[in-house]
Amino acid sequence: MTRSTSQSYELVIFDCDGVLVDSEPIANRLFAEMLTGEGLALTTSEAMRRYMGRSFASCREMIESELGRALPAGFFAELCERTLRAFRHELRRVEGVGDVLDQISTPICVASSSTHERLRLSLEVTDLLSRFEGRIFSAYDVPRGKPAPDLFLHAARRMGAAPERCAVVEDSAPGVEAGMSAGMRVYGYAWHGDARALRAAGARVFHRMPELSTLLVSQLAHPAQRGEKGPLERNAAGRPQAYRYPLRGYGSSGPAIPRAKACATRRRSPPRKLCACRPLLRMSSARCALFRPNSQYTR
Repeated sequence: MTRSTSQSYELVIFDCDGVLVDSEPIANRLFAEMLTGEGLALTTSEAMRRYMGRSFASCREMIESELGRALPAGFFAELCERTLRAFRHELRRVEGVGDVLDQISTPICVASSSTHERLRLSLEVTDLLSRFEGRIFSAYDVPRGKPAPDLFLHAARRMGAAPERCAVVEDSAPGVEAGMSAGMRVYGYAWHGDARALRAAGARVFHRMPELSTLLVSQLAHPAQRGEKGPLERNAAGRPQAYRYPLRGYGSSGPAIPRAKACATRRRSPPRKLCACRPLLRMSSARCALFRPNSQYTR
C-alpha cells in the first residue's frame, strides 16, 4: 500500500508505550535485567533500541536466535508480572499528551504490541482509560504483530475508517513500518526513539508531544466535515455564543475559532455590508445574530 495522501484524517491511532505513557525506560530496564540473567548482557538503552515496539513473539524469535537456544517457558510471564508490578508504582503519562488529546476532535484509538492486561493497567494508572475505553487494540488480536500492518488495519476496520484516512502516532521503527505498510500517515515521536530510524522508516518526526497538535490540526476532520455540528460555546449568561468547530463552507483549514471574534468588526460596518464570516451564504452583518455573544456587539 502507498502512504496516505488524504486531505483530512478520520481516525488517529496511538501506540501506547512511549507515546501515551512513559513506560519504555521501566519495561526495558526489567527486560534487560532478565536477559542478562539468561546470558544476553544488555543495557536498558540497548534493549530499547533492539526490541522497542515489537511483540513478544517477535522478540522471542530474535533473542533465541542470538542465544542459540530457547528461552525458559515462563520467561515472558515473569517479565509481564514484574513489569505490571513496577507500573503500579512508577508509571506516568507522557508529558503534554493530555492537552494533545483534548485538541483532537477526530475519533482516536490505541493499537499496541502489549497485552490487553498491560494496556488497561497502563491507561488506568495514568488516568487515560476513560479516553480510550472500547477502542483498545492489541497485537494479540491479530495473526502478526508489528512491523506487519495487521494491527493497524484491524484497528481501522473496527473503527470504520479507511486506512488512507488514518494517522498513526508511533515511537519505534517497527511501528512506523507497520503504519506505512498499512497505507497510513505516520508521525514518529522521537523522545526515547531514534529520530533517524523513525525518519528512515517513513515517519514525520517530532521531538516534543505538544508539537503533535500543530502537525495534526490542519488535517483533522472536524465534526462539520463529517456532517456534524460542534457543541455550542456558551457565555456567562448561558446563551449560545459560537460553534466550537467551523461549519461547512467556513473556508478555514486552521484551528477553529469562535465565530463571534470573526464578526467583531460588524459594529463599524454599514448596515448592509456582508458579514466577513459568512461570505458563501451572503448573510448581512445585521442578520448575523447567531454569533452575537453579548450586548457589546449588538447594534
